[in-house]
Amino acid sequence: MNRVIACFALLLSTTAFAATPQYKVIYSFGNSSGDAGAPFAGLLIDKAGNLYGTTDYGGAGDDGAIYELSPSGTGGWTETVLYSFCASGNVECPDGARPEDALIMDAAGNLYGTTTNGGSGGLGVGAYGVVFELSPPSQQGGAWTESVLYNFCSDYSNSICLDGMAPYGSVVFDAAGNLYGTTFGGGTANSGVAFELSPSASGWTETVIHSFCSNFRGGLCLDGLLPVGGLTFDKAGNLYGTTFEGGTSPQTLGSGIIFKLSPGTNGWIETVLYDFGLPNATSPLTSVTMDRAGNLYGPLSESGAHGKGGLFQWVHSTGQLREIDFKGSDGSGPDGSVLIDPLGRGFFGTATYGGKNIGHGPAGTVYRVSPAGKKTTIYEFCSQPNCTDGMNPFGNLVEDSQGNIYGTAAGGGANRAGVVYEITP
Repeated sequence: MNRVIACFALLLSTTAFAATPQYKVIYSFGNSSGDAGAPFAGLLIDKAGNLYGTTDYGGAGDDGAIYELSPSGTGGWTETVLYSFCASGNVECPDGARPEDALIMDAAGNLYGTTTNGGSGGLGVGAYGVVFELSPPSQQGGAWTESVLYNFCSDYSNSICLDGMAPYGSVVFDAAGNLYGTTFGGGTANSGVAFELSPSASGWTETVIHSFCSNFRGGLCLDGLLPVGGLTFDKAGNLYGTTFEGGTSPQTLGSGIIFKLSPGTNGWIETVLYDFGLPNATSPLTSVTMDRAGNLYGPLSESGAHGKGGLFQWVHSTGQLREIDFKGSDGSGPDGSVLIDPLGRGFFGTATYGGKNIGHGPAGTVYRVSPAGKKTTIYEFCSQPNCTDGMNPFGNLVEDSQGNIYGTAAGGGANRAGVVYEITP
């Protein structure tokens, strides 16, 4: 396999950067007591250019928060904490705790997401996670309202959460208003599930559409196990995702897979599209991104030719995989999903660690891969004293109508609680 991608075709026109991209921090978390902090998740951008996200810590109870950043019109940004998790003060956090991934928004402006902990389901202490909705106030200046749509581990047997537990990934809507996602644990083999949530007049109903490690043979979960990222729809209604482990790799538990879930008359059918393993980079951690041709893109957190992880393109027409490896000096351990640029500049993403400023710590980078397959570093974190520009980007990137790119870094910043940044081409 050619490990340097000759053509990471995106079926988009090519638009080059006019100059060196400009980086600036638009918000440093931890500015006051109760502020959000540690943004492991990426961002959501609405039509007005407002940014929304979650943090793993911070908020009134330090159990995570949901925030909004609004442009002021004079070049600045205003942050508002929309909701602090564990609002009741109950140690079990029935409203959820520790959100880890990005939000989605419906046409009415409601926000949806997951938390890895909290909720009222489970075996005693409610620490199995929830799917939530956050609704805007009916009057300007009012409080946003959180509703728990589903508590994981509401269906359990023999200490196993059959309906799933610990959803790390985001959720996605279908055309009928159903929500889909994954959990890292639970299911019949306690190896994670893909789930559907369907709304009704009496609430939301969960259906497990696939329990991972259902195909267990020779000590391996051939259908994958431990999905971390969320799911991605194609136009035909099929779902795509990855698992952190599983497959036929000779490693102990496998090196992860790319899978497809297709709706059928008797339920959903899983197909393994690609099975990772040496010498490939391994262990995908996030949702896949699909281009117009049905090709899938994503980061791989481990291994590769230099042991620093890599990026993949799964080619729809051939079923083959193309890869680009990280070397460490250009980043390592990429985590956030890939952003395909609508302006034709290729695609963008982040590496959580590595970079040339590694002397300040495992800082991380922002990269661009051109339509011709050339990877370049467009920003190195910890380029400013005391890493006030941020460090360790985990989440996805978003882009506004002008081509400006926004993302988060979980650490660093003026208050060492993470930042939101803007990169202007």
